[in-house]
Amino acid sequence: MTHIDPSNPLRNVKNVLIVEDELIVAMINETLIRRLGYKVISTIDNGKKAIEIARNTPIDVILMDFYLNGGFTGLDTARAIRAFSNTPILFVTASQDDALIDAVASISNTSIIHKPIREQTLKEKINALNEMVAL
Repeated sequence: MTHIDPSNPLRNVKNVLIVEDELIVAMINETLIRRLGYKVISTIDNGKKAIEIARNTPIDVILMDFYLNGGFTGLDTARAIRAFSNTPILFVTASQDDALIDAVASISNTSIIHKPIREQTLKEKINALNEMVAL
């Protein structure tokens, strides 16, 4: 059982789904999430599986890459998840493409974090999404 320190502002976020097609990046993201004290529910590389997990598993936040295996992009996946869930989604990208950033802004309860991810920045982004959903 993961212990969440009650003084930690992220204590309400416990279960994280990682959707990333690059194995090394996925492993780094898992390590960062666990170091923040949260449970990685699953790490997967495709949107269809992410939708299935999000539909059937309690998740507090999703870390989502833009480019995935299996025919769905991260944006496609986020839009499909929004049809049944308000789970916060944090897009992880190295891209500075304004069109992608605008597309994320059009989906509720989302944010972007740029690669390489720093632990403190990840903590701040998750906290901000958690607060947004709590309102």
